[in-house]
Order: sequence, then C-alpha cells, then structure tokens
Amino acid sequence: MTLAKQFDERVIMSTVAEPEFFFRKSLGKLSEKKEIEIKQIENFDYSEWKELHKCIYESIGNNARKYNGNLAEKILSIFLNQRIRNGPACNLTESKEYFINNFNNSISSNEPIKIIIPSFPFKLPNPLRNNSRIAGLAEIASVTQLSGISDSIQRVYEPGVEIIIASDGILYSDLFGVDKSCARNYRDELKEIIKHLKAPIKVYDIIEDLVSPFKSQWDDCYKKHLSNLHASWETIRKKPEVCELARNSKRNLNLDTLVGNNFVPVHGESTQEEFDYFHDLVYGENISKDERREVIDQNIEDFTVGYLALNYTLRELKVLEKYFSEHLRGTVHPKSGQLGIHLVNKKTQPVPWAGMGVIRCNGKAKNGFSRVRFWYDIAREPEKYVELRDKENQVLGYKEIK
Repeated sequence: MTLAKQFDERVIMSTVAEPEFFFRKSLGKLSEKKEIEIKQIENFDYSEWKELHKCIYESIGNNARKYNGNLAEKILSIFLNQRIRNGPACNLTESKEYFINNFNNSISSNEPIKIIIPSFPFKLPNPLRNNSRIAGLAEIASVTQLSGISDSIQRVYEPGVEIIIASDGILYSDLFGVDKSCARNYRDELKEIIKHLKAPIKVYDIIEDLVSPFKSQWDDCYKKHLSNLHASWETIRKKPEVCELARNSKRNLNLDTLVGNNFVPVHGESTQEEFDYFHDLVYGENISKDERREVIDQNIEDFTVGYLALNYTLRELKVLEKYFSEHLRGTVHPKSGQLGIHLVNKKTQPVPWAGMGVIRCNGKAKNGFSRVRFWYDIAREPEKYVELRDKENQVLGYKEIK
C-alpha cells in the first residue's frame, strides 16, 4: 500500500490537531490587564462536585428509559444525546448495527459496555494554553463526564460502562520535549481524580503497559515508517491534513528544548508584553524576523513526521486491538464508526490537557458547570476569574466571579 493511500486523516485527529476556530485573538493585550486574584483551597470537594452533576446524568438516563426501542437501542440513545455526543449523529447511526451488536454481546454476558479512549498524555507544554502542568479542574470535569456516562447507562442497564484510558503520554513525550516523569506524574494525578470520583475508569500507558512485551518489534516498525515518511515527504507534506497537523504542532511543542532556556515566556517571571509578543509569533500574526519563529519552522517537519510515524506504528501493530478487542473506540475527535464523546460538555471544545479548567459562576445543568479555556484567553479577562491553587500552591484552574 502506498503512503498516499495509507494516509488517513484520523491519524492526526488525536493529541495535537484542533480546528483553527478554537483559537481566539480579540480582547486586547495582556499588558493592558490587571493581575488575576489568587485563592488557595485546602482540598477539592469531590462529593459536592459529583452531586452537583448528578441531575444531568439522571435526566439523560431517564430519557433513555422512555426511548422506544430494545435495551441496546436505549443504550445507543444515550451516546446519541447531545450532552454526550461529539459530532454528527450520523457517525453513530450509520454504524448502528456495529454498535448494537457490541452492546448485545455485553448484555448477553451481563457485563459493562466496554469503551477505550486513547488520550490524556500530559498538559501540553505551551504557555499560551496552560498555566499549570498538573491534572486539575479540567481533568476533574472530564472524569465527571465519563463517570456520568456510566451513571446514565446504569439507569437502563445496571452494569453500566467500563472505560479504558490508553494514555499516550510516554508515547509522545520525546516528540513534545516533555520529561517522562511529567507524563507519569500526570497519569498518577489522573488516577487519583478517578479514585476520588469513584469512576469506572482504568488507565494504562500505551508504551509502558501495552507495548513493552514486544518493544523490539515496535522499534523496528517505527523506524520503517519514519524512513518511508522521510523518503516521501515532498508528496505527503502537501496533503491538507498534514498541513493542518504541522500548523497545530507549533502550538504544542516544548520550545525551550529546541534552543535552551528562556525561549518562551515563563509564568510568574516574564513580562506580559513578552507573552503578547510570543502569542503573535506562534499564532502567525507577528511578521517580524525573529529567531524563535525560524526555530519553530525548522522543527515542524521533524515533529510532523515523528507524530505520523508513531501513529502508523500503533495502527500497523494493532496495539490497542491486542488488549482491548471487545472495546468500542471512543474519541474526542468525531469520526464515523467511533463513539464521539464530549470530554467535558457540549460547550467545551479544547481537550482537558490542552487548557485550564474553569468553574462557571452561574453554571446550570443545561449548559454545564465548567469549561476548558486556554490560559491566554483567561488572562485577557482577569476581572472575570479567580485563580484556584492547591495546598502546594499549584494552579488547579479558575473560577468565574462574574
């Protein structure tokens, strides 16, 4: 199979690729804004948080009970609910028979519906998106949503759902310039959140837990794809999907690793003017000649090729299928034949690891009690937020004050 035929746009819709419209750039410069108020909290009240969301998932489950169909169709109706479903309904309805058969297999054994979601690598190392490296409010909101899906299904099918998170943190750590210890810490923090919320979720690392038994085969396959991509790059690079991946990758690279320290602004140390300039530089608005832009552009090709090679290797070796052949594929990037899922709610587009969690001031069940927003957009409206920190003074996220 040629690389052109082998290429599948689904490969890029994973950790880094996000549509252009996600990024806002109005609201003025940071240098014009005041500092955000800081509030330290001793412990996050998980019980109160879960109780706050209970009515949402009870309502979804109750609606499914009333759905005119058999048990498997009632379960599918939950995944079709707009509070859960990410993407057009046809992504599910066109593959209805596939989903119904899978549900019926679980029902016949009285086992939970099985879903696997490759996701939750680490907080992306971009100071314009994240003001923290820990799993915080964004991840709490996401685990609440995933747990809520099971709660909804339990209203019609008692075993509920078993969700596997296949963390791609170690998989992408070298590519993103993120220390593996940071990926492991993020994964451990995510597990703690899951434990606090009593969510039916298990977390496995793709490389350390799944690939390790056949690591030499993995390495050989990766080298093959890397070589093929480099050889065919002049053709592959022109594909619109690859152009989109390359454009998005510069928003996620840990740029300090490319040319040494102080390459990008540092929260709490750099001036707001530096962040303004860097925002314009990375988002393509700054046309001045700058060493940083040159370094960014030079590294985009290596990043894109490496990212594609890793994903081709995952798919050729069928890593996830080896362990989770009965699991339905969940995704945060809608595509046909997979369960497109809102990881927080229908009003939130950025994924939890690509932004900061925000508790809404007057949140309602209808539109959700939280959001994920990029830090730069939060910092442009400091009068609207309080910064929440844990007892170690790490940033958990933000809360709207008006």
